[in-house]
Amino acid sequence: MWKCIIGEYSLPEEETPIVPIWISLPELPWYCYYKDILSALLSPIGKVLYLDTASIQKTRGSVARVKVQIDLTKERPPHVWMWLNEEDLNIGRWETIEYEHTPDYCMY
Repeated sequence: MWKCIIGEYSLPEEETPIVPIWISLPELPWYCYYKDILSALLSPIGKVLYLDTASIQKTRGSVARVKVQIDLTKERPPHVWMWLNEEDLNIGRWETIEYEHTPDYCMY
């Protein structure tokens, strides 16, 4: 198999199911728009890479957009549990997750 080198970067020799995608969190309270909070909240989905500018500056109302590194071969949950009380993790609510432009991945 050949390897293509572009500048300092080389393309992988095989496809990877790990990709970065944008996700939206509608109705997320603005005080949760921090990478450390979102990293904990979204850990079942993947690794949080960064928030978009409007989320960082809290200028978009109640929707946070986050770039997350996910594995396309794993199930993507439609929501995550957002706890509201550190002493009692049963107190909280489900936070809906909207996946934006998730690419297809063919396993053969």
